[in-house]
Amino acid sequence: MTNATGCALLCTLAFAAASAACPTQAEGPAPVNPAAAARDAARRAALAERVAALLPTPLDDAAVRALAASLGLRDGKREQVEILRGRYRDAVDARRASAADALAARIGSAYEPEPGAAALAPRRGPELAAVLATALEWRTALAAADTQLTLGLAGQRDEAGSVGPGLARFRRAVERDDLPASDPVAAIRLPDLLEAAALPAADGRAISDALEPHWSRLADAIGARRLATIAAEAKVAAEEAAWGAEWELTASPATVAERAARRAELDAAAAAAERALSDANRAAIAALLRMLPAASADRVRSTVDVAMWPALWAPERAMAAAIDSMRASAPAEVLGMADAAGADALRRLEPTRTELSRRAQAADAADELLVAAGAGDARPAALVTALTARKAVEELAERRRRTVADAVARMVQLLGDHPKEAATLAALKAELDSAGRAAAWRVRGLDARIAEATMPGGDAAPPAPEPAP
Repeated sequence: MTNATGCALLCTLAFAAASAACPTQAEGPAPVNPAAAARDAARRAALAERVAALLPTPLDDAAVRALAASLGLRDGKREQVEILRGRYRDAVDARRASAADALAARIGSAYEPEPGAAALAPRRGPELAAVLATALEWRTALAAADTQLTLGLAGQRDEAGSVGPGLARFRRAVERDDLPASDPVAAIRLPDLLEAAALPAADGRAISDALEPHWSRLADAIGARRLATIAAEAKVAAEEAAWGAEWELTASPATVAERAARRAELDAAAAAAERALSDANRAAIAALLRMLPAASADRVRSTVDVAMWPALWAPERAMAAAIDSMRASAPAEVLGMADAAGADALRRLEPTRTELSRRAQAADAADELLVAAGAGDARPAALVTALTARKAVEELAERRRRTVADAVARMVQLLGDHPKEAATLAALKAELDSAGRAAAWRVRGLDARIAEATMPGGDAAPPAPEPAP
C-alpha cells in the first residue's frame, strides 16, 4: 500500500466514523421523549397558573363601565366615567406589566413540581422571596385602585343603582382576594345566606341595601386576609433566603427553635386576619337575622349551622340524598312512601335542631377557654367543662342519628317489594349504624377522660372496644 493509498483509506474511515457519530441533516434532530415533553408542558401550565394566582388582573374597560352602570351612573355621566376609567388604567396597567415581566423571569426558579404530583412547591431562595414581594406589591396597589375606582364612581351617581358601593366592593374583593378558610365562620359568604332566606325580590334588595356597612367591612376583611397571608409568606421567604440554603443541617438546636418561633409569629399574623374576617361575618349575620322574618331567619340559621358543624347534620343530609337518588327511576308510589317517611323524620328532628346548635356553640366556647387556660391552675376545671360540653353534643347528635336511622329502617320495610330502592336505603342504614358505633366509642372515651380529670391519682384503663357486628 502506497502512502497516498493509505492516506486516502484513513480519510475514508474517519469520514465514515464521523458520519456514524453525527446524524446527517437529512436525518433530522433526535426524537423528543413524549413523557418528558408532557411533563415540561404540564410544568409550564402550572407555572402560568401560579403567576395568574399571584397577579390578579385589573378590571378591563368593559368591566369598569359595567360597574358604573350597576352603581347607578347613566349616560349623562359618561365623561366622568371615562375620567375615572383613565385614572384607573394609569394606576394599574404599567404596574401590572412590570410585575408580570418580573414574575415571568423568576417563577421557574421560585417553584418546582412536587415529586410524584402535578402541584408546585415553593423553592427556597432569593427568587421566591422576590416573586412574593412583587405579588404583595401588586396586590396592594390593585386593591387600592379598585377601592378608589368604586368609591369614585359611587360619588358621581345621581340615583341608586342595582348595587351599593359596599356590595360592589365586596364582590370585587371576593373575585380578587378570596381564599379557603380554616375557620368555618370566616368561610361563610353573606350572599349565600341572603339566598337561603328566600325573600321576595323587593325585600331582599331592601335588606341588602341596609347591610351596606357590613358589605364594606367584609370587603376590607377579605382583602386584608389575602394581603396578610402573602405578606407572611414573603417575610418567611426573605428570612430563609438570608439564612442560606440547607441552613438546618448545621444550625444549633437553639437556632432551629428560634427560627421556628419566628415562623409561628408570622403565621399568627395571617391567622389574626382570618379571625377579623370571622368577626366581620358574625356581625353581618347578626344584623341580617335581626332584619328577617321568623321563617327566613330559621332558614339562615340552619344554613349557618351546617356551614359551621357539617358533621352534626350529616345523617339527615344523607337521608335526603338517598331519597333524591331514587327519583329518576323509582315508581311514584315508592317515592311517595319514602318522601312521607323522610318528612316525618324531619318533623321529629326539628325540635332539637336549635338545642344541638346551642350545644355546639357551648362546646366551641369551652374549647377556647381550655386553650386560654394553658397549663395553669384553671386548666383542670376548664378541661372538665370542655369534655362535658363535647359529650353533650355527642349525646344529642346520637339521638338525632337514631331518629334518622329508625326512619330509614321503616323505609326499607315499606319498600320490601322494590328491592333496588330498598337496597339503596339498606346501605344507608348500615352507614348510620356504623356512625352510631363510632359515636358510642367517642362517648365512652369522653366519660373516661372526665373520670380521670375529676379523680386524680392514676389513669383509668381504656374501655375495651366493642366487637364489630
